[in-house]
Amino acid sequence: MNRWILSSVLLLASFSANSQHFATGYTELQIPSGIVRINSGRVGSFNAHEFYVYSFQLKPDGAEQQWNQVPLVVQDDPELEFMITTGATADFATRDATIRQEGDGVLLTIAQMRFEDTPYDENTWIELHRYRLRHLEDDNRWVFEQIGIERAPPGTTVESYIRSESKS
Repeated sequence: MNRWILSSVLLLASFSANSQHFATGYTELQIPSGIVRINSGRVGSFNAHEFYVYSFQLKPDGAEQQWNQVPLVVQDDPELEFMITTGATADFATRDATIRQEGDGVLLTIAQMRFEDTPYDENTWIELHRYRLRHLEDDNRWVFEQIGIERAPPGTTVESYIRSESKS
């Protein structure tokens, strides 16, 4: 299979406001260049505002290779983001992420709800931030480099986007 979803096994059958795409703990996934590790942990406060944090590591092929933290980078922005947080209201997810392999590349997409006043507004939309796993030879560093931001089709929710990616 040329395209596969790295996290499809982890997708929960039904989403609630307190669910997340990646199971807590870590999952190691084989990719053409090595192993990607997705770390997921819960930050709780006994209410609807708990969230989950994801971080990513990569161990390139080769016995002597070490685990590398894989940050998210945006061109011309010196800041490196080493964690992704999920978000939710008491009723639905407002932010989550998914990873999939496309050809020889690995793509990370963050689905983020946008709104003017509240997430319950009728004029909300989902923004998709897409990143590609890349090895920076000069720095000997692995990064998820941003390759684009787009708006999901009208009517898309964070949950429906994540579900659709798991079926691709």
